[in-house]
Amino acid sequence: MPSHFRDPTCRNWDFVIVGTGIGGATIGYELARQGHSVLFCEAGRSYLMGADVLQGDWLDALTNGKIPSREQLDRAGRSSTEMFDVSSGKLRVMRPVLGTGSGGTSALYGMVMERFFPCDFEPAEYFRDCPEANLPEKWPITYDELAPYYSQAERIYRVRATKDPLHPDQRPGGIVPPPPLTPASRELESRFEEKGLHPYRLPMACDYVEGCRECVGFICEKRCKRDSATSCLEPALRDHGAEMITECEIHSLDSANNKITAANARWQGQEIKLSGKTIILGAGAIRTAVLLLNSGERDKGLANGSDQVGRNLMRHLLDYYIVYPKAPPSGLLKQIAFNDLYLANGKKFGTVQSNGRLPPASTIAKFFREELKTFWPPLAYLFPLIRPAIEFKIRMMLSGSHVFAAFLEDLPFKSNRVTPSRSGGVDLFYKINPYDQRRLREFRRQISDLIRDHRYRSIFRAEQNATLGHVCGTCRFGDDPRTSVLDRFNRAHELDNLYIVDGSFLPTSSGTNPALTIAANALRASPRSSLNLGCILFGQSVAPHAVEEPAAEERAAFPGRFAVGLDDEIATRNLKGLRVDGRNEKSARQQIVNERETCQCYALPSQCSLDKHGEMVHREPALAVADRHPISSEPVGPSAAHEDRRPFKRNQNFVEKCFRLGGRLTSLPIGWTAHRHVGRA
Repeated sequence: MPSHFRDPTCRNWDFVIVGTGIGGATIGYELARQGHSVLFCEAGRSYLMGADVLQGDWLDALTNGKIPSREQLDRAGRSSTEMFDVSSGKLRVMRPVLGTGSGGTSALYGMVMERFFPCDFEPAEYFRDCPEANLPEKWPITYDELAPYYSQAERIYRVRATKDPLHPDQRPGGIVPPPPLTPASRELESRFEEKGLHPYRLPMACDYVEGCRECVGFICEKRCKRDSATSCLEPALRDHGAEMITECEIHSLDSANNKITAANARWQGQEIKLSGKTIILGAGAIRTAVLLLNSGERDKGLANGSDQVGRNLMRHLLDYYIVYPKAPPSGLLKQIAFNDLYLANGKKFGTVQSNGRLPPASTIAKFFREELKTFWPPLAYLFPLIRPAIEFKIRMMLSGSHVFAAFLEDLPFKSNRVTPSRSGGVDLFYKINPYDQRRLREFRRQISDLIRDHRYRSIFRAEQNATLGHVCGTCRFGDDPRTSVLDRFNRAHELDNLYIVDGSFLPTSSGTNPALTIAANALRASPRSSLNLGCILFGQSVAPHAVEEPAAEERAAFPGRFAVGLDDEIATRNLKGLRVDGRNEKSARQQIVNERETCQCYALPSQCSLDKHGEMVHREPALAVADRHPISSEPVGPSAAHEDRRPFKRNQNFVEKCFRLGGRLTSLPIGWTAHRHVGRA
C-alpha cells in the first residue's frame, strides 16, 4: 500500500485532497475508484503503517498522566496545533480532542453515524423567533436528494443500527443489524419505553470484533472502528492507485483566473508546490477556514467575497448524564439513543445517546483544573494537593454507571468564528447566544424530567469551548454567493476548481452527529459522482451488456432520470416534461436537440454544462452531441443549440469511455452509467 514516494510535485494530479477525515477520505475513495489520479495530503502521521502508534487507550493513560509532548500527540493522532480561546477578551490556551493523521478526527470519534432529519434542511421554520441568527431559510439541497448517498455511506462504513421510530424516513437504507443488547442497555431501553420514550439502536460504524472496547477518544488497536482511514483511505491506496503524503502541512493556496493554481506545503523540511486540476479541502472546519484566510488577499482571504469564511462556527452544546442501572454495565456501552426531544411540540432541540466510556479519572481531573484556572484561579494553584481526592471522587461517581451524551443544536451566528492567530495557530471566538442559552436550559429541564425515575447525575459541559467534538459551519454552502462560500455542489462560488467537503460546509449543525451527513455529502458532491450526475441517456437501441440497472431506491429518489432504449423522437418528446431535481425543463437552455439523422444525443444532468474546453461544470442543464463515426473519431460539440460544431477537447476530465450502442457512438462523461430501465415523469 503506497504511502510515500519520491516527488509528489512531478505531476499535475486530477485531484489533490487536503485532509483524510470523513469528507476528504470518502470523496477521495470515490474518485480513485473511478480511475482518477488522487493525491491525499495529510498533515499528521498515518496510523495505518506506523509502528510507534499510541493506540488502544486514552493518551493520558498511555503517558502515565504526564502532559503529552508534541511528538506523543502526533503518534496518538491528536492535533498539536496551537489553539486559543479569545471569547472572553483574554487569551486562553485550548486543548480540544481533535484529530490529525490518517482518518482525521474520525480516528478518535465515537463511531455514531446517524442521518439528519428532514426538518434539519428547513431550519428557519423552527427558529423564526431568533432573527439575529445567520440562518438560511432552507439548505440548497433537500433530504430526499441526500437520501441515496446516506444509504451509500452507510454501506461503505458498515453502519449497524435499527431504525429510529421517530425518523420520518423508514426506508431500509444501508444499515445492518447490530449486536445484541447488554443486560444494562436492555434494562434502560425497557425503562425508557415504560416512560413513553422511543429508544432505538444507536447507528454505529463498528465491526465489533472480540474484545471490542468501542475506543471513544483514541485510535482503535483492533481496527474494528470503521473510521475514514479503514473504510475509505486504506482501500483507495491499496486497491485504486491513490497516493498519500503524510506530515505534509498545506499552509496556503495560490490562485489565478478563478482557479487554484498550486497548494503550498511544508513537507520533509522543505517548501513544495502541489499541482492539481481540482483541489478538495477536507481538513476540518477549523483548519480549512484558516487555510483560506491565510491565502489570497491579505485581511480577506480566498473564496471569501461573502465574508463568511471562518464565521458561523457551531460545535453542539454537549452535556453528560450519568445513569445508574440495576444491572452492572459491562461489555458494549454505546447501544441506545432516543430522539423524543429532537423535534418536540414544534421546537427543535437535539438527541440523547449512549456515550460509551468516559476518559480516565486523571483526564477528567485535568479538565476540572482548566476550568478552575478560569473561575477560581487560586484553587487551581492548589490543584496538585487536592488532585488525589478529586480523582477518587470521579472514580466513585463513574462506578456502575451508564453515561449518556445530550447534544443540543446550536445556531449559526456571524460573530462566532475562527481566525489565524499571530503565532501561526488558531484563534477561536465562541459565545452561546442568549437565545441558545434559553433553549439549553429548557433542554436540560426536559431531559431531567424524562430520566428522573432513574438515579442519575449530570455533568454540564455545554459552556466549555474546549468541547469541540462536532465543530462545523465555517464555509457554508448555499445558492447565494453573497451569503455563502460554496454552491450546492460544494464548489467555491469564486473558484472553479476548489471544493470543500468537511464539516465546514454545514449551514446549520442539526441536533445529532454530523459524520454520516459529511460522508454522504462528500459522495454527492464528488465532481464525477455517478449519482450526482444522474445520467439521462437516450438511443434507439441499447446493448444489454453495456448497461447497469439502477437500484430501486435510486429510481425512487430521482424520478424521471432514466430514459433509455427510446428512439430520439420519443425521447425528445418525453424529456420536455422530465423532472430534474423536482423542476420541469422549460428554459431554452434545457431544451433537447433532436439530431435523429446524424447523431446520438444525451442530456447533461441538472446544474451541469460544458465549458469552452468541453469540460463538464456544474451549471444549468445543457446538451452534448456525439457524431455517428467510428470509435476512433472525435465527437463534436458542445452547444446547447448545436449551432457551433467545433471539436471539443477529449480528455479524462470529460470522457471516460465510449460505448457503441446500436451501431451509434455515445460518449459518456466520467462517472456516468448507462441505465436500462425507463422512468418517465
